[in-house]
This record gives sequence, C-alpha cells and structure tokens, in this order.
Amino acid sequence: MKDTLFIKVFMGAFLVACILLAVGFMYTAYQNGKTDSEKNKKKKIIDLDNRLTKVILNGAGVLVTFAFCIASIVLFAIDLNTYVANINTDFRKEKATFVSYQQVETNNVCYNLLYEFVADDGTIYKGQYPIDIANFDYVESKIGKDITIYVDYDSKTHLLDTNFTCTYSYVFGGCAVLSLTLFCYLLFCFVKLFKKYSEVPEKDVDIVYMARSKRPANYLPLHLIVIIVALIVAIYCLAYFVNTNKDLEINRSGNFVQEEATIAFYERKMDGDLAIFPVYYEYVSDDMTYIGCLITRPTNEDEVRAMLGNKVPIYIEHNLQRQSMTLDFDTTNSMIWAIFGAGVLIALSVLSLTKIIIYCKKYIKYYKQYNNILKKYGLGN
Repeated sequence: MKDTLFIKVFMGAFLVACILLAVGFMYTAYQNGKTDSEKNKKKKIIDLDNRLTKVILNGAGVLVTFAFCIASIVLFAIDLNTYVANINTDFRKEKATFVSYQQVETNNVCYNLLYEFVADDGTIYKGQYPIDIANFDYVESKIGKDITIYVDYDSKTHLLDTNFTCTYSYVFGGCAVLSLTLFCYLLFCFVKLFKKYSEVPEKDVDIVYMARSKRPANYLPLHLIVIIVALIVAIYCLAYFVNTNKDLEINRSGNFVQEEATIAFYERKMDGDLAIFPVYYEYVSDDMTYIGCLITRPTNEDEVRAMLGNKVPIYIEHNLQRQSMTLDFDTTNSMIWAIFGAGVLIALSVLSLTKIIIYCKKYIKYYKQYNNILKKYGLGN
C-alpha cells in the first residue's frame, strides 16, 4: 500500500514534468527557428543564460521534488504512526486454526494457508499465512493445526508477529528531508528567474558575457544531496549499531536450549530467469511454532525435496520466544563496519559542507565584481 501510493504520486509528478519539458523544448525550438529580423534587437541579462529553458527545467524540478516530498512525508507519518500505535497496543496472544488453502498462480503452482480464529464475542479473525508453499503434502498436513496470532480486541485487528520495527520510517524520513531541501533550492532558483533585469543592447552583450564568465562553478545541489544522504545513512548505521548491540546483550543473557526442528517445506520463487527454492524448518512447542529459513537460494528442487523431513538442531529461548541456528552471537565485525561507515559518511558530510562554504565565499566575491562591471558600463540590474 505504501509503496504503491509512493510510486503513483511520484509517477504523476514525473509525467507532468515531462509534459512541461516537452512543451518548453518545442517552444524553444520554435523561438530559435525565427529569423534574425523577427527577433527583438534587445536582450535581457537573464536571456544570456537561456531563461526559458531554465524556467522549464527548474519548474519541472520544483513539481517533482514537491510531489516526492509530500509523498515521503505522508508515508513517513503513516509508518511512524503505525509503529507507535502497535507498540502501545495491548495485543493478546491467541491460537488460530488453519482451515483451508488456496492455490497461487505464479510461474509455478504454490499454495497459501488460510487461518481463522473465532473470539468469544463472535468476531472472526482470519488471514493468509505469508509464504507461498511449494510442497502440497505439508499444506494438507497443516489443516486443523494451530498458529499463534496476536489480537487487538479494541480495534478488531490482529497480527502474526509483534516484533515491530520502523525501518521504512528511516527511508521515508530521509527522502522527505532530501526532497524538501532540493524543493526549497529549486523553488528559490525558479523565483529568481522572474527577477526584473535591465535590458542590455546588443552591443553590450559581450561585456555581460565577460562578467558572467567569472562566475564560479555551482555544485551546491550536489553537495547538499551528498550531505543529506550521507547523514541519513550515517544515522541508520548508528541505529543499526545500537539495535545490534541491544540484541547481542539480550541473546547473551538468554537461556537458549537446543531443540530438534524438522525441515518442513520450501518455497518456489523466480529470481529473474533463475528458479530458487528457499528451505524452511519448523519446530512446534507448547508456547508457539518456530519457523525459520534454513537455506535461502538452493536451485535444485529434487535435492530440496530430498531434505524434507530431516532434522536440524536449533536453539530456542522459550521465555523470550527467540530462535537461532547457532549460539555464536558475536556481531563484532558488523558493529565495527557500522561505526566505520558512520564515521566515513560524517567525514564526507563535513567535506561537502566545507566545499559549500568555499563556494559561497567565491560567489560573494564574484557577485560584487559582477555588479561593479555592470555599474562601470552603466548597465545595472
């Protein structure tokens, strides 16, 4: 839902921008096709920099970044609000029952399990288990079996998992900041294009060109993008470090017990032209059913089928309802890379900020010289 809305809004703005660009370029071509006798013998300073083309490009950029910004802010608010609402909701753990299945018509035949739970007040909670299962025998064996769900009786909703994250909020929030910054910059440039400039006679055009040639190269938008993206990714790296360290402490303090899980089913997916068959294990305990992916990208379906029914050791912390394929919870390398990445990105942001400061100083110097030249020849602006 979020991704679909985001794409629709962005593509709508992009389509409008493309139409404006097409109209602008056609008009520019028409203007350039006129004979010299049809053209005005006077030019404006802004026309020396192809004013119409800049208006079209900046206008299109304003529209696209505005649509992108609004979509990002809306999706950020939705995701964050959902996360906050979920962590503050009193979900009750219940046992639903697999009641049927449905066939999924993809490149190959797979099946989805459908579950149902009837509350004491008669409310029916039902849904679809979010895995496309390839082996039909497993699907048949699950009919009538239980699955743990978490029910919010106040809102009449339920979830299959209560491990809430707000990962999308990082993405949407970062996109909102980036697009808002670019929108403000492009809007400033767009409005500036309509500033009233004094007309310059043809004979003085070379003077203005000479003055304009001293203008420093403008990489301000690029440096702004680098700063924003780098800081967003750096914040994500730091958040990853904090969360990973927190999980590490919880896992190390937990009392994990070795259990024997069964390789129960596999999926059938297409990765481009390549068929892959992710393999899953299952362990049923009194508190819940633990399911995990054993192998993510096997390509031989016959070998995968031969693995079904085999036992694999897993480690479960029943009180915390956590599972792992190993007791080695060491995440030192990933945490070091997260800190290193954050440091490099922050340094890159500082470097871009320094470049912006240098550019601003050069531009102020140029602007003063530019105005002095215009005043010297009595042109002004």
